[in-house]
Amino acid sequence: MATFDSEGGVSMDAEKLGDKLMAKGKSSMTSVNVFKGKSRYTDAIDYLERAADQFRQSGAFEKCAEALEALIECYSTHILAKGDGTSNKLAKYWEQLAEAFQACDEVKKANKAFVECALVRQGDNNFTGAGIIFKKMAAYAEENRDVKGAIDAWDAAEQAYLGANSKATAAQCQLSKGRYLAERGDYKKAAEVFKAVVVEGAVPVETLTAAFRAQLCMFVDSALQADVTDAQFYDDVLTAICERWASSTERSYLVKLMAAYQAGEAGVKTYVKVCGDFNTVYPLDAWTVSMLLKIKNVMQGLYSMSDSDDDEEAGEDGARRAKAPRTIAENVSDLLK
Repeated sequence: MATFDSEGGVSMDAEKLGDKLMAKGKSSMTSVNVFKGKSRYTDAIDYLERAADQFRQSGAFEKCAEALEALIECYSTHILAKGDGTSNKLAKYWEQLAEAFQACDEVKKANKAFVECALVRQGDNNFTGAGIIFKKMAAYAEENRDVKGAIDAWDAAEQAYLGANSKATAAQCQLSKGRYLAERGDYKKAAEVFKAVVVEGAVPVETLTAAFRAQLCMFVDSALQADVTDAQFYDDVLTAICERWASSTERSYLVKLMAAYQAGEAGVKTYVKVCGDFNTVYPLDAWTVSMLLKIKNVMQGLYSMSDSDDDEEAGEDGARRAKAPRTIAENVSDLLK
């Protein structure tokens, strides 16, 4: 990619210009010319900022990351440490570095840079800013099917927003965390996270959704244990703490589904019909369909507690990754046939 001069003409290839600027930046940073004093570091920062921008424009993200790493070191050591500059600018550099590593598919390095950015913002009591970064981390983990990474990032985002007293946003983070806990097979823990959203009531519009997800998580857990006693008890608890849940359509369908489950394999036909009716009234999302399908599979003897481990596989870096998800159309077809 080329850059252009003030008259619109091509001035130099962006990556080559980035190389020149980075060389000048590193030279200025290590200069022994004491007469320039602090200005040699401010010059270095200017060169490195411009180098990173040129590399970003040209798609040379490895070089962009290299320029930003040098920039962070220079700014931290020679500007901030001397009482000058702003930590907000340092946080911006860390965020840009994380994005450069993302473009290079350097997952661990990207996450480390995101965390450093969030820590700088928290140090400035900018908890909302930190929460935004943790949400970016969560989205990145989701892209990489890193279920544990998504859970950790949503949990960190929740804590950051609580620090900012943004209870409604924190509750939204809880809902996302609960969804991934359930995907990992931690159904009881997920249910408690969803129930907490109901109890706290910070997002009234989501109260019924949270209650439904809590009860469904307990239903799946109970089905895997071949005993719906816990799910029935949990339903009593939710009914006591949430008036809307007691009279909700969602609850009435789950009660019917639990009754069908208790009939065992003979209840599969009824279970499928209730799921179909439910889907007609409230089109089911992918997460709900996958949870209901697990219960159906248990009823048919096709799924057990040990199968939860099969939802993940090891990535090249050794981290556990969720297997590539099936489409919602495939799951709906299996659920309703």
